[in-house]
Amino acid sequence: MNTTAAPSLSPTEPVNMELSENARRVLTRRYLRRGSDGQAIETIEEMVHRVAILTLIAISASTEMRAVARRWNIIEKPTGLA
Repeated sequence: MNTTAAPSLSPTEPVNMELSENARRVLTRRYLRRGSDGQAIETIEEMVHRVAILTLIAISASTEMRAVARRWNIIEKPTGLA
């Protein structure tokens, strides 16, 4: 079991993205987290950071599950990999 602390979901460095006004409108309307009042509680840059962290967590979990499955001989280890 991984006991390291979960990374902060607050970006430590700003994300430099050039987005059209329409892209910003769509991201704001559809994907930003909202508070109980319905207002966005994160910026687009914070959303990108949140999604990146959650994607890394999912990839890590998937990699760990594949390793467990290989140990239990549920799936074969690819040739040439340790």
